[in-house]
Amino acid sequence: MTIKARSSQRILLLFFSFLTLLTLSSCVTLKDPETSQEHTSAVVATLEGGHSAGQSFISRRARLNGVFLWLNVREGANSDQGMLIVQLFHAPGEKTPLAAVTIPLRDAARSNPIQINLPVQSDPPAQAYYLSLLATSGIVDVLGRDEDAYPYGNATRDGETLEGDFAFRTSYDYNLSAFWGDIRTSSGHWWLIFPLAIVLLLPGWLIYAILSPINVNEQSDSSDRLAIAVGLSMAFIPLLMAWTSAIKLPWGRLGLLFAAGMMLALMIWQLIRHKGNKPKLNWYVVILFVIFATALIVRLIMVRDLAAPAWVDSVHHSLLTRIIMEQGGYPDNYAPYIDIDNAGYHPGFHSLLASFQWLTNLNALDAMKLFGQVLNALSVIAVYLFTKSLTQDRLAGLLAAMITAYFTPMPAYYASWGRYTQLAGLLILPVSFSLVKMSSAFYVNKKFVWKPLLLAAVASAGLFLTHYRVVVFLGCLLLADYISRSVEEIIQNYKTNKGDTWLREVSRISLREIMGIALITLVSTILLLPWLPSALSTFIIPKAVIWQGGEQALFSGFSWAFLTTAWGKYTLYLAGLGLIWSIFRKPSFAFTIILWTIFLFFLANQDALGIFPSFINNTSVEIGLFMPISALGGHIISQIVQLGWKVIPKQFKPIYIACLVVSGVLVSWIAVRQLLPILNPVTFLFRQADQPALTWISENIPQDETVLINPFNWGYGIYAGNDGGFWITPIAGIRSMPPPVFYGMDNNVDRIQGISRFSQQIIDQSQDANSLHDLLKAHNIGYVYIGARGGVLSPRRLQNNPLYQTLYHQDGTWVFQVK
Repeated sequence: MTIKARSSQRILLLFFSFLTLLTLSSCVTLKDPETSQEHTSAVVATLEGGHSAGQSFISRRARLNGVFLWLNVREGANSDQGMLIVQLFHAPGEKTPLAAVTIPLRDAARSNPIQINLPVQSDPPAQAYYLSLLATSGIVDVLGRDEDAYPYGNATRDGETLEGDFAFRTSYDYNLSAFWGDIRTSSGHWWLIFPLAIVLLLPGWLIYAILSPINVNEQSDSSDRLAIAVGLSMAFIPLLMAWTSAIKLPWGRLGLLFAAGMMLALMIWQLIRHKGNKPKLNWYVVILFVIFATALIVRLIMVRDLAAPAWVDSVHHSLLTRIIMEQGGYPDNYAPYIDIDNAGYHPGFHSLLASFQWLTNLNALDAMKLFGQVLNALSVIAVYLFTKSLTQDRLAGLLAAMITAYFTPMPAYYASWGRYTQLAGLLILPVSFSLVKMSSAFYVNKKFVWKPLLLAAVASAGLFLTHYRVVVFLGCLLLADYISRSVEEIIQNYKTNKGDTWLREVSRISLREIMGIALITLVSTILLLPWLPSALSTFIIPKAVIWQGGEQALFSGFSWAFLTTAWGKYTLYLAGLGLIWSIFRKPSFAFTIILWTIFLFFLANQDALGIFPSFINNTSVEIGLFMPISALGGHIISQIVQLGWKVIPKQFKPIYIACLVVSGVLVSWIAVRQLLPILNPVTFLFRQADQPALTWISENIPQDETVLINPFNWGYGIYAGNDGGFWITPIAGIRSMPPPVFYGMDNNVDRIQGISRFSQQIIDQSQDANSLHDLLKAHNIGYVYIGARGGVLSPRRLQNNPLYQTLYHQDGTWVFQVK
């Protein structure tokens, strides 16, 4: 049963949906990474005996409303009774503060950093401020860095300038005015809709229009077709590039523009060909698009303060995209940028991003930041298809899409990690699942129907190229769905039939499905022939040999915070209710979700169980649970809404619809206010000042040189760069040390350990410029870069040492030559 809304009700629904566009961004606190200095290695100043300290800074954003500080409140010395007085001025020496806040020291001792909320300042962007600190009693150490780490301000004690800076981070109030400012700024980029559609929609739409076993203009499936078109586009482009790479046919901007023109002509021909079957406007598609559009706005606001995509994964994604663009296809190796024995890392996302960059001519940083967030918003369409495929309920699919758009912390939080490859794989997964299920009818009326098999094979092969782990997710989902449906069918047939006729019928259906999956696997393998042999022999099998088991703890890496941040815990409660309801009212759906989750966590914990080394990990499983969580939540809400529709008298149904819409908008608005600030500022490595510095490096340092950057231990025995210098290789085309964390994918374990060992030596000797010099010369490294964010390397020590020559210094970025 579905709700059939009248025209006025539909208009009301759209009105409130668009109203969401205006209210999503109202008065939300966001953190500004550009106005921060987060190194806490030294005590910059001590507050005791009436001494005061302060820090000057320039707020890049208007409407400053908070400062985070790292303090050490010493035990005793009347600290329990003391108060911390925080005052904000425009400049040191002013008498009347703009704001004053008093915080008990016992509260300051409980959290680090401590958040100091200020009244919203009405000053414009780039306003100078001075923050003053005074303790009424007790002893408080103000942590920071004992050298000039923040170029736009200074630390002071009792009015005297110190050689150092506080560790601090600022926040600002993002309101409707700022939102409209973003709209005006981005309105000049409206043309990007077309290259996005060419990459993410047009190829899949054409493939489905040509190969679909149903009429492409059939209204009932238009919302499904939208999701399938996106997934097929994301699967087809990587597959096509695999074949063109095999025959040495390079891609480029002109070739892509020509291909785009051909696809547009073919689309027009398809529309003319079916002009007699004019599709009616499908309101499910309209509403799904509105949810996608608002989700995209939310995602773009979340990254408005990032000068580059966040964290370490983004760096090697950008490097692999650069290599594809330079070579016009998939490379045989990653030289000259990084030494790895294989080139088998899943390339699907990188081929899509390269296509987008070719079409737009955007720089690598802007292209990935925009394209990644568009994919993140498209997750709502994938969740819609996932939910509808399992429940056969379009309303449940729309509600599940809303939950993913506004409520669950994942996949919105993916932007903090740059987890674009897994995200892309999860967008294709529901399409592949839906098409595989559709292909079970490959033999109809004694005729072999090959089109659904080919569609499913294209989606599955493209998924393999996009993310190997997500292929395992798909296999587990198909198995869980098959078991659940088979058990349900066996029970129903056993109750209604006598003898063994029901068993023969179930066996016949099962055999047909198994044969369909076998055929899809065969065709997928054929489609992957240019890529599969090399990936298996140089990447997948060697990694399976290298991986060792037996040391992982059960559910290692699992964190409830990934599921409960923002309004995540409420979506878990809702999913729990949906699961309980489904067990009794729609058991095949419930048990599919249960079995799928069990299968995935079992595979992720084989190491801990002492079976085999785990090919997937708990984190990758956990951050993909937003799909079943949203599906269960959408299902239970849909059931409640439809139950209300049955019992509400006809004359009150318009009011019922209006109340549902208003409630949905208000709850979504509240949830989005919690979702917008969830990105972790610790993962923002790149600063605006790094961009001109990396341009200078690309123009002034020879391409065959290696540049030392600030290293840190990222995890798994792998080291990464701590600041914008980590982007030197993908942006400037020059090797960095440490290289992108992708070096951990090498089959040469000695080479991996050598890089990690050297990176740790750099950390250990970072404070001794002479020893550091000897280490760099021994490894033939001639340059050092220190980014605006900084790290263990000290620019002051290098600047004052005659063994180093300062080549570049601007806005907190440094380039040194090792003499």
